[in-house]
Amino acid sequence: MKPTVFTALVDLLPEAVLLLGALACLVLAATRRRTAITTYQVIAGASLLAATGMNFAYLRGMPVRAADPGYLAFGGGLVVDRFTLYLTATLCAFAFLTVLLGTLLSERIRTHVGEYHAFLLLATLGAVLLVSTREMISLWVAVELLGVSLVLLVGTVKTSRLGGEAAVKQLVLGIAGSAILLYGLALLYGLGGSTDLVEVARTATHANAATALAMALVLIGLLGKVGLVPFQRLLPDVLQGAPAPVAGLVASLGVTAVFGLFLRVSATAFPAVRSNWTALVALVAALSMLYGSLLALRQRSVRRVVGHLALAQLGVVLLGVLGQPQSSGVAAVMFALFSGGITVIAAAAAITLVEAAGTPDTVAGYQGLSRRSPGAAAALSLSVVSLAGLPPLVGFFGRLLTMQAAVQAGYAWLLVVALVATVLGAVAAVRIVRAVFAAAPDEDALPLEEPAPARAALTVCGVAVIGLAAAVQPLLALASGGAGAVVPH
Repeated sequence: MKPTVFTALVDLLPEAVLLLGALACLVLAATRRRTAITTYQVIAGASLLAATGMNFAYLRGMPVRAADPGYLAFGGGLVVDRFTLYLTATLCAFAFLTVLLGTLLSERIRTHVGEYHAFLLLATLGAVLLVSTREMISLWVAVELLGVSLVLLVGTVKTSRLGGEAAVKQLVLGIAGSAILLYGLALLYGLGGSTDLVEVARTATHANAATALAMALVLIGLLGKVGLVPFQRLLPDVLQGAPAPVAGLVASLGVTAVFGLFLRVSATAFPAVRSNWTALVALVAALSMLYGSLLALRQRSVRRVVGHLALAQLGVVLLGVLGQPQSSGVAAVMFALFSGGITVIAAAAAITLVEAAGTPDTVAGYQGLSRRSPGAAAALSLSVVSLAGLPPLVGFFGRLLTMQAAVQAGYAWLLVVALVATVLGAVAAVRIVRAVFAAAPDEDALPLEEPAPARAALTVCGVAVIGLAAAVQPLLALASGGAGAVVPH
């Protein structure tokens, strides 16, 4: 599209709405300390819905061809295309469901409920900027905005020792990834003489030592942000210590944003040296799948079981990245990120309900949950089974599509690793399902209280885990439209 005088402003309308919503929450928290949590939920929810609506409005101005690169804003620092629109809507949906779950945290965050919702919107803003950037400086700003906001959210329950410990580990994870990423970006700037990744791609046409090192540092830095190998020890710890809705946000919104950037960076800056970085990605994918699935078998904490299954699922998602020369590989990753994020939030919703009643975070503590809360039991069971990749749930189709992309790209050996990881994950998932449905509950256990907003989030996520399996083709078609914008032609 030909830019106009108002292009720079119009292109950032969704981001501006999220920023204004965050500022409104902060101002209200500073001026009226006893504002009910529902007020903040209305502000945050309205901001997310408005940002999503404005995001879809961009489709009217998009060219018909999916492969069109869209149009640029702020000197090429941000790009608005179908890839951006798909992931922005996905990120806002994850944040909206997290807002609904905030009701169950009202007592634990009552002294800083406004700040909680402000940081949630700022994390969403950072994530949205991250999937739309193709320039190093804007990339770095977005990465840090997302990382700092998630750290503050993870430590939002100040009275919890585990929450403080999880915040520190999230900070360490972010700093380690940022340091490696920054060094890699500096090398890329030295190679290309520009902060624009497209300009860098024009010079990174040979697999020399400098290009290979820069590529490896950038990709490892990004993978480290989501806790994949070699940073695999920190993500489950963060998910165990953070408030359950925040843990779901970290494993859905945070992961989706970083993977979206990963796809754009690898496609934009490194298409000419693809054989070098795909070997690194294949190794990380194999190790992450095996590590997550094996450790899920040993865990007594339900949160850690979900965390390790999510880690194994991320390894499977990386398989789709290997099929990037075809848009089907990118589309498979985009579909898997959406379906996986919904699944993790479904698990977080069930865990939030259970923990609000004082139930310990152990597999034994969840025994007989089906008699205390059939909805929470069904959502938790469906989510762990979907994360393990078992049919006929949506996680199975996401796993199938990414494995197919890897095989078509010549990485058939990873299919064997993925199948082994699926079997191991299935055993861990069945252990949770057995405790929830087959075991008898504690005699002193009472039925769970389910506030309306939390019940709505639980219902939406639980139904989505089943229903999205019937809508694979329409969702994959939408993802394919977005994938065509980043795949080189």
